[in-house]
Amino acid sequence: MAKNKTFEEILKENRVLVSIETVKIKDFIFSTNKLKLIRGASYLLDYMNQVEVPRILRKYGLEYKTEELVNKIYDISDDDEFLKQIDEKIDNAIDKRILYVGAGNAKFLVESKDVAEKICKEIKELYREIAPSAKVVAECYEIKENEKLWDGIDELVQQTAEKKSEGFPLLNIDLPFALKCDLSGMESAVISYKNIDEDLEKIEIHRSGYPWETTDEKINDKGAIEFKDDTKNQKDNTVKAIENVIKEEKLNISEESAVKIKYSNKMIKDDVNKIGFYSIIKKALDYDIHLNTEIDDYAAGDSFIGFVYSDGDGLGDFLKNVKKVYTTEEKYLKFMRKFSVILDRNTKYVLKEVIKGMYENGKFVNKKPILKDGKILKDEKGEKIEKSVIGEFLIVGGDDLCAVFPADLALEISAKFQKQFEEKMKKFTESENRNNEVKNRENITSSGGVVIAKAKTPMFQLFEQGLKLQKLAKGKRYNENKVRDEIAKRTGNEVIRTGYIDFQVIGNEGNVDIKKYRKKWYDKFDKKDENERKLYISKRPYRINKLDEKVSESIDKLIENVKKLKNKNFPNTKIRYIYDLKKDETKTDNEKIMESINILSKMSLEEIQVLDEVWKIKDKIKLDFETGNEKFKEFFDNIFDILEIYDFIQKDEKSSEKEDNNSGN
Repeated sequence: MAKNKTFEEILKENRVLVSIETVKIKDFIFSTNKLKLIRGASYLLDYMNQVEVPRILRKYGLEYKTEELVNKIYDISDDDEFLKQIDEKIDNAIDKRILYVGAGNAKFLVESKDVAEKICKEIKELYREIAPSAKVVAECYEIKENEKLWDGIDELVQQTAEKKSEGFPLLNIDLPFALKCDLSGMESAVISYKNIDEDLEKIEIHRSGYPWETTDEKINDKGAIEFKDDTKNQKDNTVKAIENVIKEEKLNISEESAVKIKYSNKMIKDDVNKIGFYSIIKKALDYDIHLNTEIDDYAAGDSFIGFVYSDGDGLGDFLKNVKKVYTTEEKYLKFMRKFSVILDRNTKYVLKEVIKGMYENGKFVNKKPILKDGKILKDEKGEKIEKSVIGEFLIVGGDDLCAVFPADLALEISAKFQKQFEEKMKKFTESENRNNEVKNRENITSSGGVVIAKAKTPMFQLFEQGLKLQKLAKGKRYNENKVRDEIAKRTGNEVIRTGYIDFQVIGNEGNVDIKKYRKKWYDKFDKKDENERKLYISKRPYRINKLDEKVSESIDKLIENVKKLKNKNFPNTKIRYIYDLKKDETKTDNEKIMESINILSKMSLEEIQVLDEVWKIKDKIKLDFETGNEKFKEFFDNIFDILEIYDFIQKDEKSSEKEDNNSGN
């Protein structure tokens, strides 16, 4: 058994690399705007990654215990203890030939090309049968004599990239009279609201790969899995779930949409609650999370929801340096499999802890009754059973986070998540560097985009906008890192990097061109080149961790300042008044200063004090009768950022209560 062998022995006996990669994940998840289908698509991919792929690997002697990872590794709270135990825990849960399984990807070693090709074939067959329209690339590469493992991985990555570039065959031909799916508008409709049972049997939707209720496997005479029918109860649940979606509105849907509904329903059922991030967060919140939600359930203010998208920064540079640190194949293999687990664990653990902390502080205020057969469930006292509306976790794994949250929590959740993720990855790197002569000077950070938009905004537009904002955040990171690199060269100090976060509130136009919209700010307020980034109404994107004030402001400070204003019940109408004054092109700066003094004179001392805390105005607002005074434009220098998110940051209730108590004394 591989468990009892050394890494040196493993590498001598296994010289064929295999890569399994689920591609076009976002296209698969966001092919429709219906939340039930999006949830089902996400859950189905988790199911394939955490159940089906490990099952096939197990058949070939490659053990990967997903549940043991989650329960025994991901739950260790003390970082030092976690890092102390990680090697032993991983060896007990994962075959030494496996580099990585998760987030739609797997990389592992096998003894021969024949075995590799069998695994690839079986996984592709599985995807065709269980997850139609999900795209998977399965490739193998035989490491040549004297070729190093990392060079083999590079070759396999290139081979996989070439395969992806070839594209995928279209399963649905666009015939002029073909009926299209009413939910996606893309694929051919094969299930009619008139003949649900019959149509579902025709497409064999009731076939499952891995039996839900048992671990017994059945292999046909070709050596491939024999797909097992769902139980009668599972069939009934599937039919009912699809009926609930399509019958009342008289819809016709595709096989892909039907499958997504099926797995959305499975996610909600208790018999499959061990899969995906939902299983982690359910246990963390003592099962107080409502899974059967609609997008409107996350609305705050004037029907706004929050969409968060983030992923890791600097992975490429970090992994390049790994080759310099771990100079033998054995050490490299051991590190890479540990790194992949830690990356995934830190993403899931941090998100869980952030949500749990905010939940315990009473941030999630919306609760929704549990329904069964259209009726509200009640407890033994006759009171309705309600659960908290927390979030939709569409992608959580590897270094990726894509989720929907209440609009007034999304920015704070993303900021806290990115900050804590960076801290955990830094601890990991420092721990590794203490034990290595050659140090990895790169550190992995996280950058993200947060979109606050109307609940009716199509989900694919939210994702596209979130991706654009994330790219703007990464661009700021890249540019400011160059500044810090130069400072480090001059001073000899260590370069410390951090991620960035960008955000945008979007009204009725979900497809607004953010870059074009923002360019107007630069042209209007500064008449400067956009690249100079000297905007005096916004400081976006914001950095995650506090480094040097010379470069940019932290998101923590922005959120803290909004809370200061809100805890003092400072009216956003007065902030709007100051903002409009800044925009006024008919007034000189001295006139604006005079008017701002007039505005301040009508405020309470408490209001003036909080404005000074936020913008340090007491020493700035002074009349200067000399010509050329252009100072006012620098005052209230991120006022639009504060104004825009004012309604989407919750008050710090504990601080408010403390102040109320003090005022009563």
